[in-house]
Amino acid sequence: MEYCLILFKSPKGAFESLCQEDQEKHKTEWYEFIEELQKQGVMHSGFPVGDHQFVVTANGSSTKWPTLNDMRLSGYMVIRGQSVDEIIKRFLDSPALHMGGEIEIYPVPQDEMSEE
Repeated sequence: MEYCLILFKSPKGAFESLCQEDQEKHKTEWYEFIEELQKQGVMHSGFPVGDHQFVVTANGSSTKWPTLNDMRLSGYMVIRGQSVDEIIKRFLDSPALHMGGEIEIYPVPQDEMSEE
């Protein structure tokens, strides 16, 4: 069994620029996408994230930084599958890509994840 960290990135302001009807449609696409992953038993965890990042330094200070580029981190998931290729294929029709977003997929070393 393989695990991957999935990072979803979306263009800043893309969702907010949609009309109310299209926002609801996009949310429904996400709900259905996540529901399908849950039915298949492959979604380990995941959450959306806010617009700001916090940077913590070695001296213990933290700073709230705005997202500086055109793409923002909008959420993450930890997914399991038979192979990294299988996991990649699951996300080729992700709602994140429907809005011009990007998906980054990072395999997690197998010794870091225990089977459930």
